[in-house]
Amino acid sequence: GGEGTAPPPAEIVARGPASFLAFHKSLEESWKSQTVQMQGIGLKGLPNAVAELVKVTVLDLSHNEIEEISDRIGDMYNLREIDLTDNRITRISYAIGQLSAMTVLRLNQNQLNSLPFSIGNLPAMRTLELQENNLESPLKEIWPLGTEQVI
Repeated sequence: GGEGTAPPPAEIVARGPASFLAFHKSLEESWKSQTVQMQGIGLKGLPNAVAELVKVTVLDLSHNEIEEISDRIGDMYNLREIDLTDNRITRISYAIGQLSAMTVLRLNQNQLNSLPFSIGNLPAMRTLELQENNLESPLKEIWPLGTEQVI
C-alpha cells in the first residue's frame, strides 16, 4: 500500500544509523501492535511517516526534542493514548481536539504556556498530566465539568 512512504525526518537521518534503524523498526512494529514507540531518538516534531499511521492507538514520543505538535496529529483519529513527556513543546495544534477516542494525554516536562481549548471537547479523556510546564491559562476554562484526574 501507499502508507508509511514518507521519509524519516532530517534530524533522524543526521543522528546516524542507530536512530534511523530505531525509527524504521518502530514504524514496522506499529503495523502489528498499533503502537508507536519512539522514545529518545531526537525527534523535533511529529514525523509525517508517523502521522500516516491512522490505525495506531498508542503514540509514545517521550524524551525527544519536540517543540510543536502540528495539525497532522488530527489525522491519527484512532489514538487513545499519547505520551509526550520530557520534550520541549511550546505549542499543540487545535487539531488534537479531533481525537475523540483519546483517554490519556501525558504532557509532563514540557514548556507549555497554554493548551488548545479543543482539548476540552474530548469526551473520553480521563487522564491529563501537566506537571513541570509553564501553564498560565486556568484549566477550569478548558474543563467546565472537571476530569477525574488532572495531575
